[in-house]
Amino acid sequence: MSAINLVRKAKLVNVRDAQAQLSKLIRSTSPTMILSHGKPVSFLVPYEDMLNLVDTLNELKDNRLLGKIKRARTEYSQGKAGPAERLFKKLRAAKGDLPRPRVARAQRPPLMAPPVPVLPRLPQ
Repeated sequence: MSAINLVRKAKLVNVRDAQAQLSKLIRSTSPTMILSHGKPVSFLVPYEDMLNLVDTLNELKDNRLLGKIKRARTEYSQGKAGPAERLFKKLRAAKGDLPRPRVARAQRPPLMAPPVPVLPRLPQ
């Protein structure tokens, strides 16, 4: 879940209610924004969502990756981008041994798999 979606989907709870139902909020799979006098003071995020946010932040520190993204966006805005099938045709013509993908549109995997976090186990 993106950071914007976390904020949008957050349940709003005032400080007193958060104190009263803290264990329930911790077990919740949705984010919670805690308010004091109507202003945000804290944010509870489910563990998996937090791991995804940390991975995203780590990717944003990778200057090489950011450079590739910037170049790709520039090429796309200049109309240099094309469908992946065109790339596959060029690769097949060059190599001759690439199989034609036969995956149905609804079953295609995402372009980029989500990163697998490697963190120590939490004590139980």
